[in-house]
Amino acid sequence: MSDLSGDTENAPRHAKAFGDVGAIRKLLEAERSKALAGYRAAVMDGSFPDKETSVSMSAIELEKLREGLDKLQPVHQ
Repeated sequence: MSDLSGDTENAPRHAKAFGDVGAIRKLLEAERSKALAGYRAAVMDGSFPDKETSVSMSAIELEKLREGLDKLQPVHQ
């Protein structure tokens, strides 16, 4: 499958690629790297998270959450 889809950089002599999945994989990797670099830059410069991408809760709900967490028992002791 890898050989015939073109997802093998050094395919054996007897194989033939009928696609170019390797090129798509490289583009995907580059796009992921670009996204991670953008995320890192936004976190470092303080522009992310911002008001539009943050979720808040009321003080009452926060207290209920803390109380519930306090009641949890550790899985490993």
